[in-house]
Amino acid sequence: MLKSARSIFDIREGEYKITFLMLANIYLILLTFYFLKPARDSLFLVELGADQLPYVFILTALIVIPITTLYSKASRILKLNRLIIYTNVALIFCLFILRYLMIHPNDWVPYLFYSWVSIYGALTTSQFWLLANHIYTATQAKRLFSLLGLGAIFGAFSGGEITNIMVDYMNVSTEDLLLFCAGFVFFSILLIKLIWNSKKTEIELQHRQLKKEPQRKESLWTIFESIKTSKHLMLIVGILSITMIVGSLIDFQFKAISTESFTDTTTGIVNKSELTAFLGTFYGRLSLASIFIQMFLAGKVIKKFGVGTIILLLPIGLLLGSVAFFAYTSLISAVLLRGTDGALKNSIDKTGRELLFLPVTPELKKRTKLFIDLFVDRVARGLAGFLLLLLIAVFHYDEDPVSAMQSISLVIGLFVTVWLILAFLMRVEYVNTFRQAIENRELNLSEIRQQINESSTINILITSLQSSNQREIIYALDMLEGIKNESLIDPLNKLLQHNSDEIVIKTLKLLKHNYEEIEITNIKSFVDSPNPQIRIQALHILMLKESDRSDELVQSYLTHENVEHRITAICMLSEIGTNKQTALINDVMISNIITFSEDNQENLKLLVRALGQLQNPEYSKYVGRMLDHPSDEIGNEAIKAIRKLKDLEFTNWLIKALADSRYRVEARKTLASFGTLILYRLNEQLNDFTTSWQIKIQLPKTMSLIHDQMSIDILTASLSHTVENLKFHIIKALSKLRVNCPDLNFYQKKIDQFIISEIKMYYQYEQILSVIAQNSDDEKLLHKSIEESQNLKIEQIFRLLGLYLNPTDIYNAYQAVVSKDKNRQSSAVELLDNILSRELKKYLLPIFDEQDRDKIVNTGRELYKLKRLSSEGALLLLVDGKDIWLKSLATYVARNQQTDKITKSVQKLQNYKITVVNEAVELYLNTADR
Repeated sequence: MLKSARSIFDIREGEYKITFLMLANIYLILLTFYFLKPARDSLFLVELGADQLPYVFILTALIVIPITTLYSKASRILKLNRLIIYTNVALIFCLFILRYLMIHPNDWVPYLFYSWVSIYGALTTSQFWLLANHIYTATQAKRLFSLLGLGAIFGAFSGGEITNIMVDYMNVSTEDLLLFCAGFVFFSILLIKLIWNSKKTEIELQHRQLKKEPQRKESLWTIFESIKTSKHLMLIVGILSITMIVGSLIDFQFKAISTESFTDTTTGIVNKSELTAFLGTFYGRLSLASIFIQMFLAGKVIKKFGVGTIILLLPIGLLLGSVAFFAYTSLISAVLLRGTDGALKNSIDKTGRELLFLPVTPELKKRTKLFIDLFVDRVARGLAGFLLLLLIAVFHYDEDPVSAMQSISLVIGLFVTVWLILAFLMRVEYVNTFRQAIENRELNLSEIRQQINESSTINILITSLQSSNQREIIYALDMLEGIKNESLIDPLNKLLQHNSDEIVIKTLKLLKHNYEEIEITNIKSFVDSPNPQIRIQALHILMLKESDRSDELVQSYLTHENVEHRITAICMLSEIGTNKQTALINDVMISNIITFSEDNQENLKLLVRALGQLQNPEYSKYVGRMLDHPSDEIGNEAIKAIRKLKDLEFTNWLIKALADSRYRVEARKTLASFGTLILYRLNEQLNDFTTSWQIKIQLPKTMSLIHDQMSIDILTASLSHTVENLKFHIIKALSKLRVNCPDLNFYQKKIDQFIISEIKMYYQYEQILSVIAQNSDDEKLLHKSIEESQNLKIEQIFRLLGLYLNPTDIYNAYQAVVSKDKNRQSSAVELLDNILSRELKKYLLPIFDEQDRDKIVNTGRELYKLKRLSSEGALLLLVDGKDIWLKSLATYVARNQQTDKITKSVQKLQNYKITVVNEAVELYLNTADR
């Protein structure tokens, strides 16, 4: 079953659980909504009648906007999971209140219930897609969102059908459907918890990164001004507005006819249960029609006819349906008209409207799309309500409903005519906007590739492929990446003759997806190209074309007399070779290639890269030989290959490479790729006195790349016994882990102990500064260095606080306390006073009070019971301390005022492993000998 799902929807390893949970969630959301929707419509139509629908359209439009605004504000304060859970809890609470109100009826209850259900549908589905965008990457979204969309449609279908069964066959009252809905919403909350826990770290990181993005405050007017500058967006607004107005008018007709059809002609009473069952069945079958269109027709229609045609389908269908309704006003014609609107609007037309945004620049889309989707949608529905009030009055609906509805069909026809005119204008404008965006290279490639395979867009891009501007050609090829389309063959074949290697490579990559129509003779010549990437892509296409003899073809190239052909074959197999084909590569081949390529760095780079991609442990010996190659590029390529081979035997070499600026970046990444297996080895090096300083400062950075609790444990433990100069690098590494792994434990109690220890050292430095004179340049340099160490202490303290408090708050507080702005400093101290524990405040806040050095020294003595220091004691404290630079400076200064105690401490530093300390010790002892 999993294999079948993967083949159809391309669900990959590691995605099954989260995708199943998301499918279950969207299914429940739509199931619940389509329980509520028939109940809402039935209750309203029975209690108030169809002529009151315009008022509720207006009311809903007015209510949705402030609720959306409040929700948007809440989203900036709460984490996404809490926002959704709190909202769902509120919805459950509302369902019980509404259930109570419905059995104790008031005239205003149907209005409230109708508007609430509309808001419920918009809110819950918006929440779901917001969560989906947080969970899935752009690449995953491209593959899986269509599956989630089908889950939504099945939920809607099930909701409608189950409503019919429960009301018709189980005698469940319309009001009691709300209790079932409350249960479904509760299960949805449980699913949200499971989903969030499954990908908590990734979601929270994305949520925090979104918060870091500068929020541009926009008013409705400034957004509308932006839309006015684009003819393309104005046409979208016009089309969407008419779509919503026409949809509301048709909805009114449908509900009015439905009410009439289920009204007893003798008593004039509407049968609420039958009406609810009918509406449930209708909405269920409507969803089924949407499923069919979306699965079997939408893709083919879009691909063949393009966006310019598909945006015409709905208005043409509604125009024909309105004519039929005018000629034969009945429940059947109303069902066909409303069914056409619902089935096409939620499938092909919705896809078409989304495609219309493709040529809009990312910045403009980000600013305007939500406004268009939400605000314009709701305002248009509100305008439809006002229009309906006018039409009901003008056409005397209360006197002759059938005649009035026929007249409304004529109004619908007029609106649809305008709609068609705008759609025809959009066909032209879409092409012009898209072409302009390609010329200006303004499109977001990762986003546009998700929906690009439709005819009109393909034709625009084909035109760009014929441009004389190389950048425009490359841009169009990038957008077409992965697209399979017969119309691309001819323009791509022409591009193969282009004088740019980059264009030829990208063209060959695209032709791999369209290889069936390519002539082999057009490709074979490229296998002899001097550019290795061209050779690899060409050979790949030949393999695809001659799949029946691919093994024979591979063997011929692996044993070819031309060494570059052999390398090309190995590189190609490293990307797409089968196990049988890669087994043809042997030690003799590899050794011969290395021998014949000693002076060809490009060939060696390609070979090493391929050996890494093949991930055969047997190839480690060849990769290892390349680590000591004179070329930095080949050395780094060998390190990357080790990363793919996961060979721990190279650990010692990689650790030594951390000291080499040429290799340290790739060495860090490769060591980190070994995961927790390497952490103990890195910890040994971190605590080994013989490890060079250049390596030591790289070790915390390497550990910060291993996102595991063990990294935090090791780094935290190291804080207590490492030298001061390394402590900053460890704290910085912990800060990175805090950003990337907020769900891990950072041991607040231990961190607080380190902070108190850091504060103590700050006070000690203050005391040292108060007793050491500044008579010589050496003493002045020592003073300046101690003050710099104090500043570093403050930064380290705030970094440590950020490990368990809100990092943004702590960063802002740090920036304020180190500024010279007294007001900012005062605000920061006030913030710290409110968020720090009582003990930490006692030690830390006195540092930022306005007081002279003597007062700070006295405060430190009181807090930490520090003894008074003499000049000798201050120097001795530094010489015996853990700060390497201050140790060396104090030793240097002390040479002019040597005492027995200082001399004993200095003598202990002989043979110290840090050069700068050794030099100071040697100078001190030489001075003593004189």
